[in-house]
Amino acid sequence: MPTTSSSDEWVLIKDDDLVYKRRKRHHPTRPRPIEPAPDLEAEERERRERKRKALVKLRDKYRREIGIWDELVKKLGVAEKRAREEEEKVENQNQNPMQKRMEGEVGVVGREYGELIDGIFVKVNAQEAIIANLTALCDVAEALCAAHEEKVAQSFLDLPIWRSPRELMSSLCED
Repeated sequence: MPTTSSSDEWVLIKDDDLVYKRRKRHHPTRPRPIEPAPDLEAEERERRERKRKALVKLRDKYRREIGIWDELVKKLGVAEKRAREEEEKVENQNQNPMQKRMEGEVGVVGREYGELIDGIFVKVNAQEAIIANLTALCDVAEALCAAHEEKVAQSFLDLPIWRSPRELMSSLCED
Protein backbone atom coordinates (compact mmCIF):
# COMPACT_ATOMS: atom_id res chain seq x y z
CA MET A 1 0.00 0.00 0.00
CA PRO A 2 2.28 2.73 -1.12
CA THR A 3 1.39 6.28 -0.35
CA THR A 4 3.22 9.25 -1.66
CA SER A 5 4.73 11.88 0.53
CA SER A 6 4.75 15.56 -0.16
CA SER A 7 7.85 15.30 -2.29
CA ASP A 8 7.52 13.43 -5.56
CA GLU A 9 10.84 11.66 -5.23
CA TRP A 10 10.11 9.57 -2.13
CA VAL A 11 7.41 7.02 -1.37
CA LEU A 12 6.32 5.80 2.06
CA ILE A 13 5.86 2.03 2.19
CA LYS A 14 3.81 0.32 4.89
CA ASP A 15 4.57 -3.39 5.08
CA ASP A 16 3.19 -5.46 8.04
CA ASP A 17 3.50 -2.75 10.66
CA LEU A 18 6.82 -1.66 9.23
CA VAL A 19 6.91 1.75 7.62
CA TYR A 20 9.86 2.87 5.57
CA LYS A 21 10.71 5.35 2.90
CA ARG A 22 12.26 4.62 -0.48
CA ARG A 23 12.88 6.48 -3.69
CA LYS A 24 10.06 6.59 -6.10
CA ARG A 25 10.59 4.51 -9.21
CA HIS A 26 10.20 6.57 -12.28
CA HIS A 27 8.24 4.90 -15.00
CA PRO A 28 8.73 6.54 -18.33
CA THR A 29 5.55 8.07 -19.64
CA ARG A 30 6.63 7.42 -23.19
CA PRO A 31 7.60 3.98 -24.32
CA ARG A 32 11.14 3.56 -25.53
CA PRO A 33 11.60 4.15 -29.20
CA ILE A 34 11.63 0.85 -30.99
CA GLU A 35 14.98 0.20 -32.54
CA PRO A 36 14.82 -0.65 -36.18
CA ALA A 37 15.31 -4.30 -37.01
CA PRO A 38 18.94 -5.09 -37.64
CA ASP A 39 19.88 -5.08 -41.28
CA LEU A 40 20.78 -8.71 -41.83
CA GLU A 41 22.32 -8.08 -45.20
CA ALA A 42 24.61 -5.37 -43.81
CA GLU A 43 25.65 -7.61 -40.93
CA GLU A 44 26.36 -10.43 -43.37
CA ARG A 45 28.46 -8.08 -45.54
CA GLU A 46 30.40 -6.89 -42.50
CA ARG A 47 30.97 -10.47 -41.35
CA ARG A 48 32.19 -11.47 -44.82
CA GLU A 49 34.47 -8.44 -44.99
CA ARG A 50 36.00 -9.25 -41.58
CA LYS A 51 36.45 -12.86 -42.66
CA ARG A 52 38.04 -11.77 -45.97
CA LYS A 53 40.46 -9.41 -44.18
CA ALA A 54 41.47 -12.17 -41.75
CA LEU A 55 42.04 -14.61 -44.60
CA VAL A 56 44.06 -12.06 -46.59
CA LYS A 57 46.21 -11.37 -43.54
CA LEU A 58 46.76 -15.11 -43.00
CA ARG A 59 47.57 -15.59 -46.71
CA ASP A 60 50.15 -12.79 -46.61
CA LYS A 61 51.72 -14.27 -43.50
CA TYR A 62 52.04 -17.68 -45.15
CA ARG A 63 53.42 -16.12 -48.35
CA ARG A 64 56.14 -14.35 -46.38
CA GLU A 65 57.01 -17.59 -44.58
CA ILE A 66 57.09 -19.54 -47.85
CA GLY A 67 59.33 -16.86 -49.35
CA ILE A 68 61.77 -17.26 -46.47
CA TRP A 69 61.79 -21.04 -46.88
CA ASP A 70 62.31 -20.68 -50.65
CA GLU A 71 65.35 -18.51 -50.03
CA LEU A 72 66.74 -21.09 -47.61
CA VAL A 73 66.16 -23.90 -50.13
CA LYS A 74 67.91 -21.87 -52.85
CA LYS A 75 70.88 -21.28 -50.56
CA LEU A 76 71.06 -24.99 -49.76
CA GLY A 77 70.93 -25.81 -53.49
CA VAL A 78 73.76 -23.37 -54.14
CA ALA A 79 75.76 -24.98 -51.32
CA GLU A 80 75.25 -28.46 -52.76
CA LYS A 81 76.23 -27.22 -56.22
CA ARG A 82 79.41 -25.65 -54.83
CA ALA A 83 80.23 -28.88 -53.03
CA ARG A 84 79.78 -30.90 -56.25
CA GLU A 85 81.91 -28.42 -58.20
CA GLU A 86 84.61 -28.61 -55.53
CA GLU A 87 84.51 -32.39 -55.69
CA GLU A 88 84.82 -32.36 -59.49
CA LYS A 89 87.65 -29.83 -59.27
CA VAL A 90 89.58 -32.06 -56.87
CA GLU A 91 88.96 -35.11 -59.07
CA ASN A 92 90.26 -33.20 -62.08
CA GLN A 93 93.37 -32.24 -60.11
CA ASN A 94 93.93 -35.91 -59.41
CA GLN A 95 94.28 -36.49 -63.12
CA ASN A 96 97.10 -33.97 -63.69
CA PRO A 97 100.35 -35.06 -65.38
CA MET A 98 102.38 -34.82 -62.17
CA GLN A 99 100.24 -37.48 -60.56
CA LYS A 100 100.59 -39.75 -63.60
CA ARG A 101 104.37 -39.49 -63.37
CA MET A 102 104.23 -40.33 -59.66
CA GLU A 103 101.98 -43.31 -60.33
CA GLY A 104 104.71 -44.91 -62.38
CA GLU A 105 107.19 -44.50 -59.54
CA VAL A 106 104.95 -45.52 -56.64
CA GLY A 107 103.50 -48.63 -58.16
CA VAL A 108 100.16 -50.35 -58.00
CA VAL A 109 99.82 -50.55 -54.22
CA GLY A 110 100.73 -46.91 -53.67
CA ARG A 111 98.33 -45.86 -56.38
CA GLU A 112 95.42 -47.67 -54.70
CA TYR A 113 96.13 -45.99 -51.39
CA GLY A 114 96.65 -42.65 -53.10
CA GLU A 115 93.27 -42.90 -54.84
CA LEU A 116 91.64 -43.87 -51.58
CA ILE A 117 93.21 -40.91 -49.78
CA ASP A 118 92.29 -38.54 -52.60
CA GLY A 119 88.69 -39.79 -52.57
CA ILE A 120 88.47 -39.28 -48.82
CA PHE A 121 90.02 -35.82 -49.19
CA VAL A 122 87.42 -34.86 -51.81
CA LYS A 123 84.57 -36.10 -49.59
CA VAL A 124 85.92 -34.22 -46.58
CA ASN A 125 86.18 -30.99 -48.55
CA ALA A 126 82.64 -31.41 -49.89
CA GLN A 127 81.32 -32.13 -46.41
CA GLU A 128 83.16 -29.12 -45.03
CA ALA A 129 81.51 -26.88 -47.64
CA ILE A 130 78.08 -28.34 -46.86
CA ILE A 131 78.59 -27.87 -43.12
CA ALA A 132 79.67 -24.25 -43.65
CA ASN A 133 76.58 -23.53 -45.73
CA LEU A 134 74.30 -25.29 -43.25
CA THR A 135 75.86 -23.25 -40.46
CA ALA A 136 75.02 -20.09 -42.39
CA LEU A 137 71.44 -21.30 -42.89
CA CYS A 138 71.15 -22.11 -39.18
CA ASP A 139 72.34 -18.60 -38.36
CA VAL A 140 69.63 -17.17 -40.60
CA ALA A 141 66.97 -19.39 -38.99
CA GLU A 142 68.24 -18.43 -35.54
CA ALA A 143 68.01 -14.74 -36.42
CA LEU A 144 64.43 -15.25 -37.62
CA CYS A 145 63.50 -17.01 -34.39
CA ALA A 146 65.16 -14.31 -32.29
CA ALA A 147 63.25 -11.61 -34.17
CA HIS A 148 59.98 -13.47 -33.63
CA GLU A 149 60.68 -13.93 -29.92
CA GLU A 150 61.52 -10.23 -29.62
CA LYS A 151 58.25 -9.33 -31.32
CA VAL A 152 56.25 -11.57 -28.97
CA ALA A 153 58.06 -10.22 -25.91
CA GLN A 154 57.46 -6.64 -27.06
CA SER A 155 53.74 -7.34 -27.48
CA PHE A 156 53.62 -8.43 -23.83
CA LEU A 157 55.58 -5.38 -22.72
CA ASP A 158 53.15 -3.12 -24.58
CA LEU A 159 50.23 -4.33 -22.44
CA PRO A 160 48.64 -1.61 -20.27
CA ILE A 161 49.46 -3.40 -17.00
CA TRP A 162 53.08 -2.27 -17.25
CA ARG A 163 52.13 1.41 -17.40
CA SER A 164 51.13 3.64 -14.52
CA PRO A 165 48.18 2.57 -12.33
CA ARG A 166 46.08 5.48 -13.60
CA GLU A 167 46.57 4.48 -17.22
CA LEU A 168 45.74 0.90 -16.28
CA MET A 169 42.52 1.96 -14.59
CA SER A 170 41.53 4.16 -17.52
CA SER A 171 42.19 1.36 -20.01
CA LEU A 172 40.15 -1.06 -17.89
CA CYS A 173 37.30 1.42 -17.69
CA GLU A 174 37.33 1.89 -21.47
CA ASP A 175 36.84 -1.81 -22.10
